[in-house]
Amino acid sequence: MAVEQDELGWPSWREIPRLATSVVAVPVVVGYVSLGAVVLLGRSVQEVLRGASRALDRVVGNTRETSAIGEWLRGKPTPTKRNRRRVARAETARK
Repeated sequence: MAVEQDELGWPSWREIPRLATSVVAVPVVVGYVSLGAVVLLGRSVQEVLRGASRALDRVVGNTRETSAIGEWLRGKPTPTKRNRRRVARAETARK
């Protein structure tokens, strides 16, 4: 890219738009690449958080199930969604 010069050795005024375009292009490209990196990083973090949430849901479910089994083995059924009717019947039968 040769720069045209006038008789005094200075670049001509016609080169200013081309130089400005070159100077502006660098931050635009850097911004575009940075935005892409942020989007990819955000998606990765979102996937990690979803996985952690699913794992915690499984732990909570296993804890409830284990607690219900332990209570059942001890003879005191826990009022969960599955056995609320059974617990209500058992309580009315005891009275």
